[in-house]
Amino acid sequence: MFASSRTNFGVAALVVSFSLFSCNNDVTLCESSSQSLLGIGFDQVVNGAATDTLLPAVVIFGTGHPDSLYNGLPNSTVALSLDQNRDSSIFYINPDTTGAGDTVLIRYSRKLHLVSPACGFVTFFHIDTIQATNHHIDSVALQTRDINTTHVENVLLFY
Repeated sequence: MFASSRTNFGVAALVVSFSLFSCNNDVTLCESSSQSLLGIGFDQVVNGAATDTLLPAVVIFGTGHPDSLYNGLPNSTVALSLDQNRDSSIFYINPDTTGAGDTVLIRYSRKLHLVSPACGFVTFFHIDTIQATNHHIDSVALQTRDINTTHVENVLLFY
């Protein structure tokens, strides 16, 4: 009777030991950026050279968004999310709340990209075309067509 209890205890001790050593305590966290944001810089041409311009009270709305995407302090650059379910996004940008703002249409292609098992997938974008009205915007320059997790100024809007 004591031999079978010792055997059961020994088997139980081995099972517990193996289960403790077989546990993987490594928890992998997502340490990289998992957002693809469109970087927009606001510039002006002074003496033939492009320079950052500080928009006094920029307000930005996106189609399908009842609230503003950006309504803040004076800024010379913003980062905006593109629509992941469509091939274009439209933004209404008013640089100083006086008069009419401008509408900016951005057409792009989308591609799903695996960042890592911990971070999952993120949508990368490739800008095809940009169109803008000219109430305040003088011209548009495309700096970088590819939008990924490296945050850069993709588009320059000249005022």
